[in-house]
Amino acid sequence: MHACLAAILLAAGFGIGDAGVGDRSDNSADLSNAAARRGLELFDGSHYRDAIAAFSDAIVLEPTAAVYCFRAACHYELGESGRAMQDLNRCLAFEKAADHDIQAAAFWMRSNLKYVQDDRQGALNDINAALAIAPNTERFLFLRAVYSGQLFDYQTAIDDLTRAIEIAPAEVEYYSYRARCWETLGELELAISDIAKVVELRPDAASPLAWRAWAYLRTGKPQVAITDLEQAVSLDPDNWNYEVALARACVFAEKDRTPENFQRAIALIESACEQTKWQNAPVLQQLAQVVGASGDWRRAVEIQQQVVDLAVEMDKQRAGVVLWKLQQRTCMLDDLGGIDVNR
Repeated sequence: MHACLAAILLAAGFGIGDAGVGDRSDNSADLSNAAARRGLELFDGSHYRDAIAAFSDAIVLEPTAAVYCFRAACHYELGESGRAMQDLNRCLAFEKAADHDIQAAAFWMRSNLKYVQDDRQGALNDINAALAIAPNTERFLFLRAVYSGQLFDYQTAIDDLTRAIEIAPAEVEYYSYRARCWETLGELELAISDIAKVVELRPDAASPLAWRAWAYLRTGKPQVAITDLEQAVSLDPDNWNYEVALARACVFAEKDRTPENFQRAIALIESACEQTKWQNAPVLQQLAQVVGASGDWRRAVEIQQQVVDLAVEMDKQRAGVVLWKLQQRTCMLDDLGGIDVNR
């Protein structure tokens, strides 16, 4: 959070001594500025408690909106939300035109605090106030997009994210959140387009590839999903979730359910079982489903019985239903439930 706070406060054009200066002597103002700049250095080094002391010295000599805002940021980083809120309220009490950018940053920070305190409407009001002052600040747009998405107002979220992307086209987080909005709306092709941008911006990361593969599977494109998952496994061979997802992709389409593909899929899930010491119920259930679909129903039932034995109480009923279906020799490969690509 420090980097985001610092970026927003600096982008606000922060300048000690130019925001809300009172009528005290020049000497007092100089001493206040010196204390505040010492606080800035300490804040930048993440020495928040010492920075609070320096900012407090500055406030005694010459209180300004900017210094209150930075002291609030220190309290915020230390988890002292009550004190942070007090300082933000003091900061926002300054009404001089010179304070407007700092006020925008303070509204943004207070919005975060109100959201954590479950004051959703207050959080939305504050981020709207921040955007009224600084409409082209992408972090403000992103925060409102998050709020809108959680209020199921996906179009507002998408609109804000699109504006944020126009301002900061290399910010992975914006494409990622917009992709999630598109997914929720069932617009999987648009989601894939945004995930592709995440893949482009994070070429060494396995999780975006696995996420895109999941979307490809849901759009009935197992071959391109397999390509992405193979690359994900190559990038992160210790993540057995990717092996399980790749196994399911190999036999996802009915036309691909050949003996060779079943052999590969079973080997992949068995590798995941080895990594989890054959004690992970969801992975074992995936193995049972694929083994059953391959025609080895006896082994599938044995594996699923182990799942029932391992499952926690709340999952035993669900595992029992799967066991019954396997006993009835019901192929379950069309159900993607239980696959976790660690998005």
